[in-house]
Amino acid sequence: MNRCFLKKRSKKLSYEEKRAIELMKVLDKCEALLDLHAYNEPYIESVPFAICEKNCLEIVKNFDVEYALTGIDKIEKGGTDGYMFNSGKIGICVELGSIENYEKFIDLGIKTSYQFLPVQYGYLIVIPQSCFCLYRHEEQSCCDKAAGKNS
Repeated sequence: MNRCFLKKRSKKLSYEEKRAIELMKVLDKCEALLDLHAYNEPYIESVPFAICEKNCLEIVKNFDVEYALTGIDKIEKGGTDGYMFNSGKIGICVELGSIENYEKFIDLGIKTSYQFLPVQYGYLIVIPQSCFCLYRHEEQSCCDKAAGKNS
């Protein structure tokens, strides 16, 4: 769904564009976004980094990333971070590493989430490990299963 978060689009929508439209409705109700990403290049050794605009650099300084790229929305429109920025909100994308080696980046993703929310909103967050789900295609979410809820 990268680069699908645009207000203006063609009349014939792809599946990803339709999903982005639904997610944009949710984002419009949010104050901030932390978008954790993995990329599809398995042969590149990764260095985690953030993508955001200058309004988010103070937040990103708390993350364990090597650097932050700004101004991407001017070059490549349609990212979630740019969508939030253009809506006057906080939008940060963190590229964690290759999807081929996602196990190496799970802890960084969780840690970045913990670093983001307390800084931005003063929340204390407790995430039971059983709720961390890597399986997107289950009918019932692992969080529901962990809570003993039936679908």
